[in-house]
Amino acid sequence: MRDYRSVNDSGEFEVEHDKTILVGINEAGKTCLLTAMEQLNAPAARPKFKALTDYPRARYTEVQRGDRPASDVSVVVASFELDADDRRAVEEVGPDLGDLQTYQFTRRLDNSSMHWLPDAPPYKTFREVEEDLQRVRKALQAAEDTGTLIEKLDAAVKKYTPAEKLIGAKAETLDACLSEAIAEIDEENERELTRLIAFDG
Repeated sequence: MRDYRSVNDSGEFEVEHDKTILVGINEAGKTCLLTAMEQLNAPAARPKFKALTDYPRARYTEVQRGDRPASDVSVVVASFELDADDRRAVEEVGPDLGDLQTYQFTRRLDNSSMHWLPDAPPYKTFREVEEDLQRVRKALQAAEDTGTLIEKLDAAVKKYTPAEKLIGAKAETLDACLSEAIAEIDEENERELTRLIAFDG
């Protein structure tokens, strides 16, 4: 836990499966720690984080002036070890993710959250696939009646900057365009092969 009320940084600690005991003098931050951890999965009726009351008062002007946006303050970060059942469930939706060991969840001061798989393979950036996309486009240009598909691919590609990661809704749109393009290219290759066979015959 970091930057929450009287606690600047609690450091990492393990939570045991059966029981974990917090020991400290009065005003050491035990209640703060538990209150922050509750926001990992808080009941709907519980108050959410508020920068005015929850960010350390001595440094509140950092948030107030905009020097440090609340969305950049990771108050509580929890890491969970995945067991065999967890890994099998993950592998069902992502066959290349079967070796994951850890899942991490973060709750920020603005109450937004982040999910992260530290062991997962890194996402590719647009720069890494740009040449492949150009080759796909050239193949479409050589095929018949693909003008509309080329326009869709161009529109999906234009949304990216070179260093941007291929994740989220934009990546899903691009993936859908590529699936359609590959199917069309395969169909065109089959048509060309049929023409060649007919010519040789």
